[in-house]
Amino acid sequence: MIFRCSPCVAGVVRTLQDVPSVQYKIQIENFSVLQRSKLEKYESSLFEACDHKWRLSLYPNGNTKRGGKGYLSLYLAIAETEALPLGWEVHINMKMLVYDHHQDKYLAFQDAIGSTKRFHHMKTEWGLRKLLALDTFSDASNGFLVEDSCIIGVELFLVRDMAKGESMSLVKDLKQNTHTWRIEGLSEKRDGALSSEQFVVGGPGGDYKWRIWLLPHGSRNVKGKFISVYLGMGVPSQVPEGGNVYAEYKLRIK
Repeated sequence: MIFRCSPCVAGVVRTLQDVPSVQYKIQIENFSVLQRSKLEKYESSLFEACDHKWRLSLYPNGNTKRGGKGYLSLYLAIAETEALPLGWEVHINMKMLVYDHHQDKYLAFQDAIGSTKRFHHMKTEWGLRKLLALDTFSDASNGFLVEDSCIIGVELFLVRDMAKGESMSLVKDLKQNTHTWRIEGLSEKRDGALSSEQFVVGGPGGDYKWRIWLLPHGSRNVKGKFISVYLGMGVPSQVPEGGNVYAEYKLRIK
């Protein structure tokens, strides 16, 4: 059988492959009705692959806003990213697929620049605005749209899954939080550190517990010369390992 199609679009690589590699497909009956409708794009149901949730977006008349007029446009978007950890990245090797009824194979489309795409919080969608010319797709002799029915799919393989990062949050409007620690009989205290009761001050990451530490005879470097006063966290474990909490504070003695 002779396969007829329009010249390949620049930047797109095409190959024929068998059916088993398809991971998700959309079968559309009465495709012409979809084309005549006012629906700019059709979004598939959510599906799971490579340990993540995804969705396909098909533009039956092309993504005209991105220069896809006269072509089928197809995109893959990662979904439910709010559940992913901060700094997430998912590297996917992806192929867009259109089923050829005559050859019982899929015509696979890949970006010539690179088949591996990096999904992250600033780029959650990748695809091809010029997947296949509508004239070629609509010609039943090519086997893509037969009796107004077609199958479009995607194949994806996980290359790398990264989830490392951190978040820094600052308080814009500082609240005046004051804690008073009254110490009785300070002159009678022996050498050593005194600790206040714990007190709570809220911050961008939640409420933190604090203590005031006092050394009546001074810390090691100034022992016998000065009183030493420090602010410390009451529960150090409330900060993630390797994390930091920065506080602006003033210590006063009356």
